Amino acid sequence: LTLTYSDGTTETLDVEIAGFDHDDLADGMGKAAISWIVKEVPTSTHSMNSSVTNVGGWDSSAMRSYVGNTIYNALPDEVKSMIKPVIKKTTAGGMSTDIIESVDNLWIPSIVELNSSYASDDAAYASEGEPYDVYTDTASLQKCKSDSAVTSNYWTRSAVTTYKYGFWCVYNTGEVSSSGADSSMGV
Repeated sequence: LTLTYSDGTTETLDVEIAGFDHDDLADGMGKAAISWIVKEVPTSTHSMNSSVTNVGGWDSSAMRSYVGNTIYNALPDEVKSMIKPVIKKTTAGGMSTDIIESVDNLWIPSIVELNSSYASDDAAYASEGEPYDVYTDTASLQKCKSDSAVTSNYWTRSAVTTYKYGFWCVYNTGEVSSSGADSSMGV
């Protein structure tokens, strides 16, 4: 998949099928036939928010805007024409365990979508979706940048529920941890 950004730069990302009939279509017409995920992360890194806050969770994050606008607009038109918006559930941030439903064309996974065992810290995470079959172990969570064979840290959309400043991320080792929302990591 070749992305062409507004400044004319391009990069190619490999994609893989994450699941079949997994995500709820936003129009209420059942499930999306196929959910895709990138096998590596784009070269540039980004923060979840410009300040150290997770208030509003994924729904209000700068990352959601970046993914839904910059990344989406960089997709080829033929790919954009096939994308169906889905409902993604995520904790609300600000130490809340409430779940917010967002309608997204593109998204980053929640910790439970990566592997259900990561939801054991808080029951709210279990409400953020179902695990994608493509993630089976720590090694399957490792992602490289598109221009490198070196593994990279990257974000999930899950706001930490025990404090107001972090989101869950995946480190280059494939281990899940948390980081301040203003840290710059892979998308």
